[in-house]
Amino acid sequence: MGVKRRTQVMLEEEQVRRLRTVAEAEDKSVSRLVREAVDCLLEGREPLPATEDPIWDIVGLGGDRQPLIDGIPVSEDPNLYYLADLMERKGVGPYAEEREEPPHAWEIAPQRYRRGRGGEPARVAGDNG
Repeated sequence: MGVKRRTQVMLEEEQVRRLRTVAEAEDKSVSRLVREAVDCLLEGREPLPATEDPIWDIVGLGGDRQPLIDGIPVSEDPNLYYLADLMERKGVGPYAEEREEPPHAWEIAPQRYRRGRGGEPARVAGDNG
C-alpha cells in the first residue's frame, strides 16, 4: 500500500463504537477499517483523464451535415442554426413546405436579418445576437 500518513478524523461516538465492534469481530485495527472504507469510497471516483471525458462525444456532431445558412458561420450565430433545426423538425416557417432552395437567414430569423440589396443577409441594426 505504501507509506502511511497519520491524520485525524472526527467521528461520532456511535461510529467509533461500531468501528471497534467490527474491528474486534474481524480481528483488524480501526485504522485498517477506516483505510478500507476510504478505498471503497474512492473506488471509481477518480476524475477521468481529459481525453476520456464524455464531453468529447459531442465533438464533430455538427460536422458537415448541413450547408451554411447564407454563408453565415455557425460560430457567428449559433442561435440561427438552433432555430433552423427546430423549425425544420417541427415543419414550420420556411420548412412548412418542400422547397428547391434552402431557407435564407431572414426567413428563419426575420427579427435579426433582412434581405440585403444584393440578396445577401444583412443583420438588423441594433441586433446583438
